[in-house]
Amino acid sequence: MGLLSNETRLTALLCAFLAPAVYFLLRRREALSKRDRLPPGPKGYPIIGNYYDLPAEGSHLQYSEWKKSYGVSSGFPVNFRVYPTRCGLGWAIFTWKYDGEIHNRRKMVFQSINKDTMPHYEQHMHKEALDLARRILATPERFLFLIDRMTGTTIMRIAYGHAVYTEHDQWIGLANNMNHCFREASKVLEARAFKACYDSMNDMVNLPYNMVKKQVERQEAAPSMTRWLIEQNMNPDGSIANEHKIKEITAESFAAGADATEAMIKVFVLAMLANPDIQKKAQAYIDAVVADGRMPTFSDRPQLAYIDGILKEIMRWKVVAPIALPHQLTNDEEYNGYFIPAGTMVVPNSYECARDESIFPEPEEFRPERFTDGVKLFTDIVEPRDFAFGYGRRVCPGRQISDSTLWITIVTMLYVFDIRKAIGPDGQPIEPDLVLENSAAVSFPKPFICDFIPRSPQHIEILNATYESVLPSATTKLVPNMV
Repeated sequence: MGLLSNETRLTALLCAFLAPAVYFLLRRREALSKRDRLPPGPKGYPIIGNYYDLPAEGSHLQYSEWKKSYGVSSGFPVNFRVYPTRCGLGWAIFTWKYDGEIHNRRKMVFQSINKDTMPHYEQHMHKEALDLARRILATPERFLFLIDRMTGTTIMRIAYGHAVYTEHDQWIGLANNMNHCFREASKVLEARAFKACYDSMNDMVNLPYNMVKKQVERQEAAPSMTRWLIEQNMNPDGSIANEHKIKEITAESFAAGADATEAMIKVFVLAMLANPDIQKKAQAYIDAVVADGRMPTFSDRPQLAYIDGILKEIMRWKVVAPIALPHQLTNDEEYNGYFIPAGTMVVPNSYECARDESIFPEPEEFRPERFTDGVKLFTDIVEPRDFAFGYGRRVCPGRQISDSTLWITIVTMLYVFDIRKAIGPDGQPIEPDLVLENSAAVSFPKPFICDFIPRSPQHIEILNATYESVLPSATTKLVPNMV
């Protein structure tokens, strides 16, 4: 073997020392290049970053201001491969990393919410919408509470087959306690606040499920998501596969759906107060379809494009969930020339989506004509459902339930009532506040008053007759402790 010359040895030695240095410099140059391509934003602080820049309330407004200042956000999120942080809500499907587990859970949701089960659910939605109209007719000053009650009873019936006949129902109270706790915790977004909700969340996950499980064992269970999932996962020995998943899926269906649907129905009432001409136009379309002296039903939906236009505009005009759940990138991403590293939290600003003037001119105006000419729905405009119910793989799995509940409630109220501004002691109309209360979860209209005027005695007669004919086994009388 030949000996290496001194020059060769020196060259090899220099390479051994310089190669790591060159590699380090190249990697640092690459890192600096990526850092220089990070999206601009408010200057943070060491270690804590931008923690103190995050507003406790009205975060969607602050994010919109940052877009104006830094000119980066498009208003519409990119389809990042992301997963949300858990936030102490391990039972909720929207907090799971997207893997086989969440895929299986979503598959189970669609097993119980599909084209075969929706007609059954729609019967109960229709019944509850009729019941709401009758209760408002009896005590119109309580309409805000009655809307709250109706959304809860509808979803309780769909999720658990539980019929609610009184105001002080055990399971509705349980669900309301959980939602109230979550709303309060969302205001501070601290882990200890969510942990304080554990008991009420745990009760909501377990107690109604156990009720239905016993009913299934006795063959007394009414049709519901829970019953169908139990039957589909029943083993030959009587045990139930995936039991913890069934509990969590049905509990989440209530938690995710009740608040948002309630808020959107109340936004509809606000929109009608602020736009009486649109209300009259909608009623004219309804009257033309049901000229044979009946109430509108789901079968009329294809002929009532203007009502769907109102529904879409409700979702856009006042976005009740202005900030979607925060997500976290699992991989480095490139967006519009900017480098966004893995681990970055992505917060979709749905409010900004709804206020993009290049798509929705004069966004503060309530204008169903953005989406329909009254005969058909337009297909060349952004669909508000795309930002009202979340994004990508974590879009709300119960969105069809919420959408259908909202539609039948809107068309029923428009058929029965003229919704008008209340008159104050001075003889002047009382103007409602159109600004929603800020919330990190669901934003509600501030409490307001209005008048619900029956359109005619005939409309009341048809309402009562229709109520008796839809699911007559679920018909109840309006007694004092129920209204």
